[in-house]
Amino acid sequence: ACSAPGSKSTQLGLWLQAEYGGGLLVANELDKRRAASLRANIISAGLTNTMVTCVDGQVLGSLAPGQFDAVLADVPCSCEGNSRKNAVSLLGVQLDGVSSNTKAPAAIEPLVELQARILRSAWQALRPGGCLVYSTCTFNRWENEAQCERLMNEFKAKALDVPSLLGMPAELAGEFGSLRMWPHTFDIEGFFVACFVKDADSVAAQLGHATHQERWSGFAQLRSLTSAELNSLRDQARRQLGFWLSDGGMTDDANLRTGTDGEVWLLPSLGDGLDSLAEHCWEPGIPIARAQRSGGGTDGEGPKVFRLSKELLLFAGDRASGPLAALMTEEQWESLYINVKEASPVRGMH
Repeated sequence: ACSAPGSKSTQLGLWLQAEYGGGLLVANELDKRRAASLRANIISAGLTNTMVTCVDGQVLGSLAPGQFDAVLADVPCSCEGNSRKNAVSLLGVQLDGVSSNTKAPAAIEPLVELQARILRSAWQALRPGGCLVYSTCTFNRWENEAQCERLMNEFKAKALDVPSLLGMPAELAGEFGSLRMWPHTFDIEGFFVACFVKDADSVAAQLGHATHQERWSGFAQLRSLTSAELNSLRDQARRQLGFWLSDGGMTDDANLRTGTDGEVWLLPSLGDGLDSLAEHCWEPGIPIARAQRSGGGTDGEGPKVFRLSKELLLFAGDRASGPLAALMTEEQWESLYINVKEASPVRGMH
């Protein structure tokens, strides 16, 4: 639901590449400006099989029901765990005279209900046998254990022992096998995490169809590159960057697509059942280059050359050894990152 700025997403993506040689990571961030940071960090991490979506997390499950092996629901919360850098965050949850363990204070009741809806959507997206991780950076029970209890009662979710999974002492296990990371115990910001598995015979609740969302509609217009186009682009990238996408088996050239505007994209490999979710991406993938005619040719005349994108240079990073990267200073790399981050992940966004 809140993937930006991307520290968890990039760690998961790198883990998938290292341990499984691939897999698809879908990172969702509803806020378009925060999605720009997420996009830049995923590109700079060199992740190829990642899809960034800007969808309301409350309806994500209805777009791809039962399609994911694992789901991380890192939900919006009251952020009490950030007390080290913002002590006022501890004052955000007012008890309002409420002493019940089941009814949230009025100050956070809308937030608690939003979390519950996102959690239901995440559960719907999970395939039978898959794992759901629920996390917040807050302390109160209503946003943590109460949400776990609600999920278990509503969907018969089976809780897993998080400390045991992480090889940590058994005494750290909290209610429902959860783990609380206290600042005074772990010398970190506060955090809560719980893990659940969906039984093979479990059926996700039908939460209705997704409401209308703006979407990028150009997938159907994309085509594979011709052999001549691919050879020209690959040769140009190796000359200028000393790097190409498929070197070292990072990705497959078959995942490159282009459209009528000449933009060349590196697409993620989508599994069955994710086409409807892919339609809600703001971009089809990572922009690699743009085709143009040399010699001032128009109307398709003249040989085709490519202008490599700044995203490709950032993606290559320290793997680039060609003239475009060899003389770049640390300040220029930082400027490149900022330029990519400030480039809109939403076509036409101002």
